[in-house]
Amino acid sequence: RCRARVKAQRGALFDQLRSLQNEDCVRNALSQLIESDLNELQLSRTLPETCDEAEMMDSADNEPLSQLAASDRERWILEEYERLIGSTDAQVEMSEAVVCPMCAMGVLSDNPVVGVVTCSLCSLVLPLTVPVAELEGLIMKAVDGHGRLCGEQPTFTVCPEDTTSSLLLMCCVCGHVQQVV
Repeated sequence: RCRARVKAQRGALFDQLRSLQNEDCVRNALSQLIESDLNELQLSRTLPETCDEAEMMDSADNEPLSQLAASDRERWILEEYERLIGSTDAQVEMSEAVVCPMCAMGVLSDNPVVGVVTCSLCSLVLPLTVPVAELEGLIMKAVDGHGRLCGEQPTFTVCPEDTTSSLLLMCCVCGHVQQVV
């Protein structure tokens, strides 16, 4: 029951965290969630389920069990907290990455030794004429320029030229074609 509630609250918290930019806000939100869960657990442990169970448990037997449960609970909460922080870090790293315009799922990376930009998932290979961060700006500029003329989502394609290749933005609806790089 508690895990289901924590899972539901975690889902809601993830939705909130996606909109937060400040790490202190994220830590405060996580701390508040953990404190509220601990308070609810503590309250549920102090109220006996039935009088029979309370009479059966001797206070001397109950103390080691409650300490063990508290340490298990603290360990679980710390593991969940670390996992949430790790996933938040991964989201921040992903927000800084440049998404491939061809497959819209891979991440672009440059290889200065070979002189190309490649996608981590699809077969996109472009000459390294501009850094990846600048390439993202060029892609966004081309998409925005097309968006002012047409409401449809454009596609990207690679057009091979003599010894190199170019990235083109194309729209089948309005016929717009633009060389990005």
